[in-house]
Amino acid sequence: MEMYLKDAIADSHSHNVDEDYIKKINENDLVGLVILAGMDMETSLDAIQTASENDKFFVCVGFHPCHLHGENISELIPFLDNKKVVGIGETGLDLPPKNSNLREQREFLNNYDEQVSYLIQHIKLANDYGLPLVIHANNANEEVIKIFNTYGKPEHGCMFHCFQPDLKVLEYLIENGIYVSFGGRVTRENASKSLEVIKSVPDNLFLVETDCPYVNIGPKGEIVSSAENIVYIIQRIAQVKEKSESYIRRRTWQNTLDLFKKIR
Repeated sequence: MEMYLKDAIADSHSHNVDEDYIKKINENDLVGLVILAGMDMETSLDAIQTASENDKFFVCVGFHPCHLHGENISELIPFLDNKKVVGIGETGLDLPPKNSNLREQREFLNNYDEQVSYLIQHIKLANDYGLPLVIHANNANEEVIKIFNTYGKPEHGCMFHCFQPDLKVLEYLIENGIYVSFGGRVTRENASKSLEVIKSVPDNLFLVETDCPYVNIGPKGEIVSSAENIVYIIQRIAQVKEKSESYIRRRTWQNTLDLFKKIR
């Protein structure tokens, strides 16, 4: 990645393949790397096409737990040798909040068992092909960890994207060398729990992301989620960790390369 500035920013998780957005990123010297995450076969293919035509973009392919349509996960295998495909995901679990009565009812989610099955299959695929795994855990940190402990952990790296703050879960992730990724939510007025995670996570185990276009940035979410605005996330982390913004940019750049080793 010597072609980019040493002080450039790596957006570890995005979804936007809009032509205007891509042009904007290509012209932005501060943003040196964007990893696009597939949510189903269509978005995975779109991301591969974008990455094949633009040096700054790389791809993770997978099936998001809210976008399962009965696909066979083996459909992803032909793409895994592509030099721009650097990881598996996003995959995981998407559950109601813990204080919801729906958590006590198996019928709360028609595809709960399907979500679990796909997550297990994604773990195996990532392990078989030596790729890192990108986890989506919405109200489901502990459930994902139970699956890791029961069916096997990712063997070639893993990140919890847009990590929902939980210091107990963070201990497990740190012990197992699993990365957490911070997005726009850490810039919100009510981000106190996320700020505790920022203080607690080791410098070699965190990434930054926009989850563009889904999670806006700023105290009231007033800033559009886009890679050029990831600087606000960097600023917040630098403030909390009492480090320079340049250090956070360089640290997260290196962490991204350490996790997604195919980028090298």
